[in-house]
Amino acid sequence: MIYTYPYPPKISYREFVNHYRLRDVWQNEDSNHLFLYLHIPFCQQQCSYCDSFTKIGAQPDLVDTYLKSMEIQAKTFINMFESMKKSLHCDHVAIGGGSPSILNSSQLHRTLDLIETIFQTSLNKSDLSIELNAHCTAEFLEILLERNTNRISMGVQSFLEKDLKRLYRLTPPEQIQESLDLIMSMGFPRLNLDLIYGITDQSIENFLQSIERGISYEPTEFYLYPLYKGSKIVLGEFSEDIRMKLYHAGRQRLIDAGYHQDSMRRFVKSQKLCTNTSVDFHKYSCNMDSMIGLGCGARSYTKNIHYSEPFAITQPEITRILNNYIQKTPTDFGITSYGIVLSEEDKRRRFILKSLLKVKGLDIDSYRRLFQKEPQEDFSELFHLLESDLIYKNGNFIVLTEFGLSRSDLIGFWLYSQNIIDLMESFEIR
Repeated sequence: MIYTYPYPPKISYREFVNHYRLRDVWQNEDSNHLFLYLHIPFCQQQCSYCDSFTKIGAQPDLVDTYLKSMEIQAKTFINMFESMKKSLHCDHVAIGGGSPSILNSSQLHRTLDLIETIFQTSLNKSDLSIELNAHCTAEFLEILLERNTNRISMGVQSFLEKDLKRLYRLTPPEQIQESLDLIMSMGFPRLNLDLIYGITDQSIENFLQSIERGISYEPTEFYLYPLYKGSKIVLGEFSEDIRMKLYHAGRQRLIDAGYHQDSMRRFVKSQKLCTNTSVDFHKYSCNMDSMIGLGCGARSYTKNIHYSEPFAITQPEITRILNNYIQKTPTDFGITSYGIVLSEEDKRRRFILKSLLKVKGLDIDSYRRLFQKEPQEDFSELFHLLESDLIYKNGNFIVLTEFGLSRSDLIGFWLYSQNIIDLMESFEIR
């Protein structure tokens, strides 16, 4: 089983036989509703479940050099759009990692200046989200608040020390709680907390204890993740029966607390994605719209090509890729050499996966309009899901049943194309 979120997943990316000019990749893209993502690949520790592109530890000079390269990459992108006479607007901006909270105040300002000055994206008009660990300072948070950060996301994973030790997380529960107390006192519009279930020796009572502690901070969102481990993103050692009991117990507690389930993992108090009233959050679609990724570990999505810097999990290989990135010139940043070209089949599968695995479901009319066919005609798998009581038809939508929602990852992987599965299985761990 794998974690079904991006499709195609990053371990299906390969070196392109013929490199692509980004100008050609983006020429025909709608650039008026984009998602901008910046990846800060540095972190203080390597958690057992993490497969992100992460460099452990960071000297300030290396971070400064990395930010300089991101600035060059951003300028190259903006210059390319200006030369094509294309407008550009980012509805949403996210900073992730690694851990962005490893940045010092000057580096944080520099990162936010990249967004506002170089990328010409006003944070008064675009929705900014940032991932933080529990070692952020009051000064760091004050900068985020002053610069109109809309959403803070913290990967708590558990409030219990025994769980954190199992995950090789070095942050004590007391520091997590102190950081959350500080964040809540500052009045950020939205707070998301991530929790993990399926940790070794984790009981239902343990998991609910973490959820109760999380609820006490009144976050606007929760993400509940089953434990995944390793570069192949496989489940850790744990009984699937117990895992499902943990999932259902956590789900029910959040629903009882007034949260709405948006997908297998996401629970929200409000479905509104942005509090900045100048952003029409209904226009951006993660199913079909494009994303610009800056930095190592960031992926960029267009309708035809998904691309990134090469992916690795070992520290020597990550260091090599990082060193290559910081030596790139504007000419280098104008070319992509690593990623995947989406087949027509995988464009359709991506639309189905990104739609079906959410509570709202697959909009048949939208699929028909985009691909000129019925989804059931393209994919007979949908009939099998219907017969297995995993989906049902609700008007013009195909929707997961409650049972189907709890099996989202299994359903997602079952809907992968054979070509993507073959690429994933042949991925060489580096």
